[in-house]
Amino acid sequence: MTELYRGLDPELCRGLDREVAEVLAAWAELHRRHYVLDRWLVNGRSRQAVAVVSETDTRDARNPRTTMLVLKVLSSPSDSVQTIEYARHHQAESERPDFARRHLSTFVHDAVPVSARQWITFQRIAANNLENTEVLTVLLRRMLHPEELVDTPKHREIVCRPETFVDACRSIVAGVLGDWAGAPFIPPAAGWDLKMFFGWHLFDQLEPGGRLAGWASDHDTELIRVEGEPGPLPNPFSVARGRVLADARIRPVVGRSHGDLHTDNALVRVRPRVDTDDWFLIDTALYDSVGPLTRDPVHLLLYVIARSMGDIAPSQQGALIDLLLDPIDGPGHLVPTWLADLVRGVNAESGAWVERSGLAHLWREQTYLSLAACAMLFLGRTSTRDQDKSWFLRLAARAVARFAAERGVSVEGAIGDSSPQVVQAANAAKPAVPQSDPEVESEPSAREKKPRRQARGAEQPKYAVKIRESRGGQIGDGNHQINKF
Repeated sequence: MTELYRGLDPELCRGLDREVAEVLAAWAELHRRHYVLDRWLVNGRSRQAVAVVSETDTRDARNPRTTMLVLKVLSSPSDSVQTIEYARHHQAESERPDFARRHLSTFVHDAVPVSARQWITFQRIAANNLENTEVLTVLLRRMLHPEELVDTPKHREIVCRPETFVDACRSIVAGVLGDWAGAPFIPPAAGWDLKMFFGWHLFDQLEPGGRLAGWASDHDTELIRVEGEPGPLPNPFSVARGRVLADARIRPVVGRSHGDLHTDNALVRVRPRVDTDDWFLIDTALYDSVGPLTRDPVHLLLYVIARSMGDIAPSQQGALIDLLLDPIDGPGHLVPTWLADLVRGVNAESGAWVERSGLAHLWREQTYLSLAACAMLFLGRTSTRDQDKSWFLRLAARAVARFAAERGVSVEGAIGDSSPQVVQAANAAKPAVPQSDPEVESEPSAREKKPRRQARGAEQPKYAVKIRESRGGQIGDGNHQINKF
């Protein structure tokens, strides 16, 4: 093996598929590079390898150099090479290079083809050192459970206060909208029906074999009745399939979007101190130049909620839906304070961004639809606790009902004599198609309605912290991460 894979250390070879190892070894020998494994990174349900490696380049004998990089093997599910993360990332860099320099990692070298649908890629490490940043998931966990013991050196412990976590989320949402997407934009003559809008969120998950296929099959009526609601609600699955509110059209606010924004795909600088304005986004595999812009902030918010539902009392969960649907006047005093601050903070950043355009009413409508569609995503994830899935179904149905109310449309009148399906909150249907996602471990003052962020260049608050971190590494992979705290 040593002779065959001269450019790779044996530990790295053993973790790669044989074909990948052979191609990488030949490529490394050709370019006089040598790779040593530092650590494997958890990559969720994907079976492709992700590792931190040291690259030693000896092509210039007078100036050899060693650099730490992230090695990632990418696969394309289709014949289009433009669908892989490498291509989408370069598109993102070319369309907004200033944002990319500040907030995205950088690919180095050309992608190394293994086969027609598989490539080896290398990326620089965000903030140049893995220990300089933490994913938001770790900060969330340290905020919710600071008493948990972690087996790490004292100099690397982290304490995250609620206001720090909320500020980080607000900073990311403000940056993704204001600095990445730019100004609000609706393409001329653009008009989407709701099936198309939901498709931008759910992709093929409703199709046979998809993550939501079982849910779609089990929920095939136009109305559903969920525990905690006084009457039947529109079935979000029927909306997504174009059977309910089929005549509704929207003018979508679109632009550059991450497509998969959540706490495992966002890293914040924590060393030498926490700086909530110094953050990085990883896993740009779903980046799009014309994606619906309400999707990213809503998905980030619901992802945080999914990860913290065990800390939200059942008596608070109905009020949380009310607050999500009405962040300004909703019952923030009935949910944990940090969560009310988060919901209102994200809404404040989004509102400040869209306000000058005069499109706030369209943004609000599309936020309801993104709440419904993103809530449906969590129904199909095994990382969502079974006891929480009925809450996400209830949120999806309530959000569609709110959209219909804003439009002045009577859903019941529009669909005729359909018998509502009754879904008990404690016994909501589970997906009929098994999924392979890993299990994930699973308060009345509000933020001001004006955005927190200061003008560019103004002094931003820094948080002096004691460092505490989790065991294990994380890297984004389409929201299928395992985090070991």
